[in-house]
Amino acid sequence: MYSVFTEDITIYSRCAEGGGECWRRMELCGVAWRQVAAARGAAGGAFAEDRATVRIPAGNMPPGWVAPRRALPAGEADCWTVRPGDLVVRGLCAIEVSLGISQVSDAVGECFFVNEVRENLRGAPAGRHILLLGG
Repeated sequence: MYSVFTEDITIYSRCAEGGGECWRRMELCGVAWRQVAAARGAAGGAFAEDRATVRIPAGNMPPGWVAPRRALPAGEADCWTVRPGDLVVRGLCAIEVSLGISQVSDAVGECFFVNEVRENLRGAPAGRHILLLGG
């Protein structure tokens, strides 16, 4: 269960500009990070599989959120989103991507690629949040 929103994260969101691939960097403060080491069985035996979740309370989200199913408006630097395949880094990370996203994922300690984004922005204001799942 999430009870403390004291973590900072950096999100690297994939975007397409000018026919090429680029990565937008967004720093967020006041989120909950949960990482669990798990084992998953396979035909050749069990192997470790870490799972991570990040909960971003709606009250801590910067303005400009765009739902993952929508395209980011062209030229809008103040808009942001998170989609499957984006990278989430624990802590604030100032690395700018110039050689590919592995440049960041290889250099930082704790990070994960997003598998699923859940928008829970309805209901009681205290419970509204975005949930990022990955591993």
